[in-house]
Amino acid sequence: MTHIAVERNRRKQMNEYLAALRSLMPPSYAQRGHRLTVLHLNMSSAGHMVLYSLSLKVEDDCQLTSVDEIATAAHQIVEKIQEEQELTVAA
Repeated sequence: MTHIAVERNRRKQMNEYLAALRSLMPPSYAQRGHRLTVLHLNMSSAGHMVLYSLSLKVEDDCQLTSVDEIATAAHQIVEKIQEEQELTVAA
């Protein structure tokens, strides 16, 4: 493979990884789409997202079978947690 082809493949793979990370972000942040924003937000919340995703997958009656379904469920959990935190702070 030539250097140009290797670099093209590397950029393609990076874009695929960024798209996967972007899919884990709340829609309001994902629309911004700047690569550093995507990386920063995912790195700062990766630990929490892993725990939420794992807890979703571990449940016995879990019917989630795809990454998209798990990401959607994780977003719902995160939104609920954020709403609860906002209510706690407001009280």
